[in-house]
Amino acid sequence: MKILVVDDSALMRYTICNILSSIPNVQLQTSRDGLDALEKLHSWQPDVITLDMNMPKMDGMTCLSHIMSDRPTPVVLLSSLTEEGALVTLEGLYLGAVDFICKPGGTVSNGLHSLEEELRSKVIQAAGKQRAAVHATNSPHSEPLPAKEPEPIKVSYDKAQGVTIIGVSTGGPGCVERLVRQLPKDYPQPVIICQHMPETFTAAFAKRLDKVLDLPVLEITGATELKESHIYVCKGDRDCIISERGGKLVAMPTPLDGRFVWHPSVSKLVESGQRTLGGKNLNCVMMTGLGNDGAQEMAKVASQHGLVLAQSPDSCVVDSMPKSLLTLCPDITQAPPEELGRLLYHRTHRFPKEVTNGVN
Repeated sequence: MKILVVDDSALMRYTICNILSSIPNVQLQTSRDGLDALEKLHSWQPDVITLDMNMPKMDGMTCLSHIMSDRPTPVVLLSSLTEEGALVTLEGLYLGAVDFICKPGGTVSNGLHSLEEELRSKVIQAAGKQRAAVHATNSPHSEPLPAKEPEPIKVSYDKAQGVTIIGVSTGGPGCVERLVRQLPKDYPQPVIICQHMPETFTAAFAKRLDKVLDLPVLEITGATELKESHIYVCKGDRDCIISERGGKLVAMPTPLDGRFVWHPSVSKLVESGQRTLGGKNLNCVMMTGLGNDGAQEMAKVASQHGLVLAQSPDSCVVDSMPKSLLTLCPDITQAPPEELGRLLYHRTHRFPKEVTNGVN
């Protein structure tokens, strides 16, 4: 595996290379700025790149745009946890980066050693992504699909009492946007997006979606009444649950639950939805991501005749999450993001009561 480490700090280049040197059969080269990185992109042709977003001569965003247009290559971004860093990193993910690492102590940080395992894991995972598919998979820009008759799916729910839950992790922002762009202004359910991200990043993600979508988008920062035709993003560095207060359906952030590895936890969110509404009143979508967060719980929703869909693995940036669900429920419908959005639209508008002329 050939890894190009791009950072203007000699200390960071040394630290990152030292962490990644333990990967079997690894070859490492470094670049101190974006211009040098682009030269090595063509002359050395790395399999994966770690890219600092704050550099002189050519910043990380400009460098990334050239990488994706000249020779699309899996990129893991290194970013700060500031609001500005979150906005820049989010744009980088939309532009085609596979994943990101937050520098715990700022631009130059010895604290990166605390993230050794995460950095190695994300670089290895990114390297497994085919170069030709990197940019196309992450791109959020798509036109709404033309309406057509859906294939029958066995599903039972009351759309007026239902909630749509989207579970997603690595590679999520672009894929999620491609899905929700297909939902109309009158989508008859609240939609909750559970995306594995730090707090500053989920706030930036919600703001971005709110600007580009017809449906209003809010981050769940406190007990929030769930309204149809609204989209909600779970707050990062917390978990989120669905509950009932005063006869109203609400979602609220909760402290991290140690039972779960990933946060915000898709498993905990779906579990709370089952407890509050019953599985048959949930629409669940499992999208791109690393791990198996939410697979068991969504499989239970499917067994209770709720609607469960999975992003097709070949359209994912990382396919572990949908594959984990498909292992448990091999017969559920799988599709690329745009098609998932269209399926959700037809299921909520065309089949508000039980349908049995098909298999799920």
